[in-house]
Amino acid sequence: MTSGDRLPETRLDEAVDDTPVRSTWSDTPSTEVVTAVAAATGIDPLDLPPIYDYVATDALDSLLTASSTTSGHTVGVSFSYAGLEITVDDDGGIEIGSG
Repeated sequence: MTSGDRLPETRLDEAVDDTPVRSTWSDTPSTEVVTAVAAATGIDPLDLPPIYDYVATDALDSLLTASSTTSGHTVGVSFSYAGLEITVDDDGGIEIGSG
């Protein structure tokens, strides 16, 4: 897949599980997002497009891991990834919806 590719529409219509995921950030938030998208779509993570083509992963990871320990406020970020709408927050919530 190239950076502008979307996941195949038939896969989205049939297989997107939009159940929110809760993560403990055992890995970086950006990696956890890819893992959650793979689980929700049934597509191998290696077959998904690089997430860094869609969002600044260093900034996402820093924002979500630092704010949960320092700000006292919940921080959330929404972005499109591979034709899906992703919302992730510093409490470990990951929501995936079809774009």
